[in-house]
Parts: sequence; C-alpha cells; structure tokens
Amino acid sequence: MIRNRKLPRLASALALTIGLLACSSDDNSDNNNNNGNQNPATQDYFMTFDIAGGVEGAKSGFANVIGESSFGVHTYMISGFDGGALGGNQTFSLTLYMSGTNGIPNPEVGTYPIGDAGPALMDTGFWVVYTDTENGFQNAVEYGLENPSGELTITNKTSRFVEGTFTLTAGSWDTSETIQITNGKFKAKI
Repeated sequence: MIRNRKLPRLASALALTIGLLACSSDDNSDNNNNNGNQNPATQDYFMTFDIAGGVEGAKSGFANVIGESSFGVHTYMISGFDGGALGGNQTFSLTLYMSGTNGIPNPEVGTYPIGDAGPALMDTGFWVVYTDTENGFQNAVEYGLENPSGELTITNKTSRFVEGTFTLTAGSWDTSETIQITNGKFKAKI
C-alpha cells in the first residue's frame, strides 16, 4: 500500500490556517496560563485532554468547527490547537474529521466512532490527526492514520457552538509510537 505522508500534513496545515483565520480579534488574552495559552476554564471555546504514550501531558487550547468541500468530498472538522494566535508557542493541533459525499456533514447530538479515514466512516464517524509540534513545525510528528480508534460524543449543539467529549488511541507513521488521549472535552465555535 502506498502511503502519502504529505496528505495528513497538508490537511493539518489547512485546518490550522482556516482555524487561525476564523479566530476573532475579540478573544480575551488576559486569561493566560504559564504556556502562553488562554486558560480554557475562562474562554468560551476550548479543547482540553490528557495525552500519554508518544506524547505526554495535559493539553488545552482554542477550538472551532470548520467546513470544507474539495473534489467532491465534504468535511466537517472539529479543530483544537494551542499557542500561535493565542500567544506563546504552538505545541499541538488536534483535528477530528467527518467526511461525506452529500454535502458537509452536520453531526447531531450522539456518540460516533473514531477510526480509519475512508468509506467506512463516510457520514457515520470521525477520523483524527494529532500533530505534535513541541519541537517546531519542521520536526512535527503526526498521529492518527495508523490504527486509530476511539469515541466522540456530541453532548450539546447550537447555531453558535458544538460541545462534547472524546477518547482515542492513534499511531504514527513518523515514529511507530502510539498516543492515548483521555478526558477529552471541547466546546467549539461554529
């Protein structure tokens, strides 16, 4: 099987760029923690989780929803990241994707599997790309396209935000390591 290692990085870069453009200038930057990131407890839109394995620690940052259509594939993305536009250095981005061919998916309140990208998840589940940028973008390590599994639950949805929880396990083509994400929570701006 031929693997295109640039495709996930391109998707992550696209999601991050769109996410940064979607950030409004009225974000409150007075609520920073010691990483230079906004404190999720005091910001309206956030993503938090614990991570173990190839990457260790507790992560938190901003979250938003992005819709994208390209080449007949329509994608709904819940994207979270720290640093960058929020101040400080970016150490991660995490994007959960739901793809479909009949317009941009619009998942409702409910529980969805996290698994391999492809036909099995078209409009029925999510796939994931976690990018570890602690050592800079040039040394970024991606997880998610090697044996991903998990669950995402949407607990609340309005015209302004989507809120929920998630857990997942995913491997990396870059390092052959695996990450486990637990206690994932998000409230993403639409």
